[in-house]
Amino acid sequence: MPTIKDVARAANLSVTTASRALNNHGDVASSTRALVVQVASDLGYHPNHAARSLQGTFTATIGLVIPRLVHRYVDSFWLEFIGGASAACADAGFDLLLSSGDDLSAEHAHYQRLIRTRRVDGVILCDIRVRDPRLTFLRARAASFVTFGRALGDDQYSWVDVDGATGLRLAVQHLLALGHRRIAFLGTARDYSFSHFRFEGYQDALLAAGIPCDNHLVVQDLVVGADLHAPLAHMLALPEPPTAIIACADFLAASALSTVRRLGKCVPDDLSLVAFDDTLITQHAEPPLTTLRQDNQAIGSAVAGLLIRQLREPDRAPEHILLQPDLIVRRSSSHVAMP
Repeated sequence: MPTIKDVARAANLSVTTASRALNNHGDVASSTRALVVQVASDLGYHPNHAARSLQGTFTATIGLVIPRLVHRYVDSFWLEFIGGASAACADAGFDLLLSSGDDLSAEHAHYQRLIRTRRVDGVILCDIRVRDPRLTFLRARAASFVTFGRALGDDQYSWVDVDGATGLRLAVQHLLALGHRRIAFLGTARDYSFSHFRFEGYQDALLAAGIPCDNHLVVQDLVVGADLHAPLAHMLALPEPPTAIIACADFLAASALSTVRRLGKCVPDDLSLVAFDDTLITQHAEPPLTTLRQDNQAIGSAVAGLLIRQLREPDRAPEHILLQPDLIVRRSSSHVAMP
């Protein structure tokens, strides 16, 4: 097995410099650190993580606290996201440590423990709020982190996000092309940034088409298990009811589909339905749902890879990766039904 001496010799550096580079010490130039990391990778060098952990310098572990407020921890979203993140960690010689929190205070306690005990070198944050106190907490402790999602007006950290605004514009434009003008919107809690951006895209697309946003067709702050019977019954009883619904999360789309049926309507003959996420819920619904697809496994891989690069090169400027969703047209959307 190659040793740190082999890495230093191949990089034409001293053992001390090579070691300090791999330990992310701030007195090593970023170009030198990048050279040492590349040489170590080429040689197949793997540091003795156990010994380094005893020194309190490096654990080769990143932490992910799974919030259970939007996506339940049994959702396929997490299975795909964790799969991508763990694969990226394995490729880089890192481990992924998982825990879960029922609410923001529980998450906070997990982050405090992980950082205080130095069990991880950095953490991944998900379900970012419009104004997120977790960012303030981690910055105050100089902790390394990368987020899936982005807070409003704050770019001084690395994040990966899906362009929800563009996604909703695609969905609205798709329905407009099918002749729909009364398009309803079902959204999650507005303090989540992804909800903000998706609603923004919905409004922008209607405005661009010269259609005013009708508040009677908008229901937000919905959670997993929410009963949609009352709001959908109210919409369908309007003098001008919606002919299409956009649900900005898969669990809302599944609930809307079953509720519409109980109200005596058929998708897509009476009402078109478009979802967001494209997890197994939408793929195997009947009818299969038109959706905005985000590659959850690729997202997990991108977030973990970004954090690992940041840990290896602490002087890197913050990176921002905005992924584009794909509109997948299935049988739940069709031309507007003629009266």
